Parts: sequence; structure tokens; C-alpha cells
Amino acid sequence: MNPRERNLLIVTIIVVVLGGGYYLMPEDLSLARDAGVGNAAAERRRFEEYREWIERGPSVKREYSRIDAIFPQQVGTQTAESTFSNELFELIKAQGWDKPTIKPARREIVEDVEDYYYIDLDIASLVGPAQKIIDLMVELRRNGLLIKHFKMRKANADRDLITLNVTVSRLARFTAEEKARMKDKRR
Repeated sequence: MNPRERNLLIVTIIVVVLGGGYYLMPEDLSLARDAGVGNAAAERRRFEEYREWIERGPSVKREYSRIDAIFPQQVGTQTAESTFSNELFELIKAQGWDKPTIKPARREIVEDVEDYYYIDLDIASLVGPAQKIIDLMVELRRNGLLIKHFKMRKANADRDLITLNVTVSRLARFTAEEKARMKDKRR
């Protein structure tokens, strides 16, 4: 190979290595490269999105305050879970159901919200006519409860009766003691 061909081969290899490195570089370097010239529109959209989130903050806080006013978190020495369970029991009985079976409450954390959690309650095996079940579901929604899951099937004994299993939820606020315990666990 003559010196001219050798120099041309070396230059070609250098160009291929630099070009390949440019397109195969790690993501953080690529982001730094892309954040430069020509992305003003993308940065403007991101800025607007952040500004909207900040502007929505007070309205979100007002909504959570409204929820606090609607749903008392503790009554006397009862926890929010037992208060909700008792209220749900009375609501179902007021709709004409004899002995509703309500399973123990579960807590479900609300993503990106530190002060609140969901209380989930399962109502098991209510058996009745279709219209009575529909009336109950409407009443649950009318009382501001979130129906997370429900399953209806025909009862075995009578084709006119339906069996309902439903999971309902509502928001509750962590007490100051619970928040303190959670912060201690994170450390």
C-alpha cells in the first residue's frame, strides 16, 4: 500500500469512528447535544406545561379541602377506615339490604399525593333483584364513592336474582401522627 492510500485509509477510519461515536453516544450526552440550537419550541412547550401545573396547584388544594369537609376523617376514637365502614353499612341498610357483608378496609396510596390515601372496602355477595342492585350502585355514586370494581352474576337458586360483589373507595387524609411515622420510615 502506498503512502497516499494509507493516509486515505487512516482519514476514512477517523471519520467513521467520529461519526459513529456521535450517533452512538450515551443518552445524557445526546440530550446535552439536542438541548442546544433548534429546540426553543420544545423548551417553550415544557415551560408552558410546568406553568399550567403550578397554576392548577391552588385549585387542586381547594378540591382536597372540599373532600375533607365532605368526608370527616375521624369521629371520636374511630379511625377513618372504621368511620367509612360504618357509614357504608348504614347506607346499604338504608337501601333495604338486611345484613351486608363488608370486608375489612384496605389502604391504597395515591401516587404523587403525600397527604391522602384511598380507603377500599369490599361489599361481598349482596343478592337481590336487578333493579335493587342498580338503585344501590346509583346511591353509592350519589354519595361520592368511587366504584373501583364490581362483579354481577345470576344467583344459582333463582334466575331473577343477581349476586353483586363491589369494591368502593373514598379519599382520606393521613393524620399528623401517621405522616410523622411515614417520614421516620423513609429515613
